[in-house]
Amino acid sequence: MPPMELKTMPLETAAEVLQFIAEREEFESLVAAMSEDLSRKDVRNMLIELAVELRKIAALKGFAYDPQGDKNLTSKTRKTLNCLSPMETKTLLSAFGLIERK
Repeated sequence: MPPMELKTMPLETAAEVLQFIAEREEFESLVAAMSEDLSRKDVRNMLIELAVELRKIAALKGFAYDPQGDKNLTSKTRKTLNCLSPMETKTLLSAFGLIERK
């Protein structure tokens, strides 16, 4: 089996790997090399944050609805939706039945 490349790895899988590493690795050599610039907690937080963002991107994959181009929405609604993240927009619009849940 050929090795999986990052560009072909499912984003949810990459997020799981990052989460696993963040929860179990001690990062001793990295912290020693970075001395005062980076703590174990900093590294863990960074990896967890990356995992969360990858999960958001994975959830949005295929989300093609553009509320800014939907003329059925009022300008106030479009302005409000513009303040939300894509994930929040999708969740809100799905809850009101304006788009299909995937």
